[in-house]
Amino acid sequence: MQMNERFIFPVEYHDYHIKLGGLRKRIASDISITPGMHILDVGTGCGYFAIDLAACDPGIRIIGVDGNEGDIETGKIIIKDLGLESRIDLVKMDMSHLEFPDERFDMGVSFLGVEEIYIRYGRSGVESVCKEVFRVVRPGGTFHLVVMPPEKMETEAQKLEMEVYGFIFNVNWMTEQEYSSMLEGIGFRILKKQEYYTGRKLTPDQAKHELKLACLDIPKIYGIDAPMFQDVWKRYGSRIEKHGLGHCSKVVRIIAAKI
Repeated sequence: MQMNERFIFPVEYHDYHIKLGGLRKRIASDISITPGMHILDVGTGCGYFAIDLAACDPGIRIIGVDGNEGDIETGKIIIKDLGLESRIDLVKMDMSHLEFPDERFDMGVSFLGVEEIYIRYGRSGVESVCKEVFRVVRPGGTFHLVVMPPEKMETEAQKLEMEVYGFIFNVNWMTEQEYSSMLEGIGFRILKKQEYYTGRKLTPDQAKHELKLACLDIPKIYGIDAPMFQDVWKRYGSRIEKHGLGHCSKVVRIIAAKI
């Protein structure tokens, strides 16, 4: 049975990317956290997932790493405004060469961060990052990898999201099995996979706004060519008008343990 979706209300659209319909918060609350844990957030961006994790227990500390200096600086301001700077530290860092000693962290997490790595560096880049996570997590620690495998998308809006952004970035997204096999090849053991839905999607007007921004920002952020918005809309516009466009509408959390 296909899940029901509704459009994101205009009043909530301006900051929807921060909350994603409560998606980050739900995933954070499902992660087993104990007081005193030291957690590494890979591909932290502006630190939104780290903030939701910090809300789960006042005794944990989180270091978020990302290669995007602009996101890191924005995240630091947000974290300071929330009074969380003593618990969350954001650092610009090459995620394929983490500047931490072996077995430093109790847990690693990544909320769609490795997909950013995939866009820039492909599968080998994702593998390098995951190898570094394996190195810096203590034995018995876990890695919670949140991804969007294309074959797991169910609704037309979800499928369109993967197809449209795959076209814009000129990539074929990694499957759940590819992620799992890669993690197992590194030495992780897959414990569980859990799917999450928001039940929300972008209206055609909201989708136009997001796609225009993507086509403008991709060359600046990623240093790669992007198609013109007009070409994207000519190719996918009629389907988006009919179905809407997913916006992190469904994700999969792969839970792996370092043996």
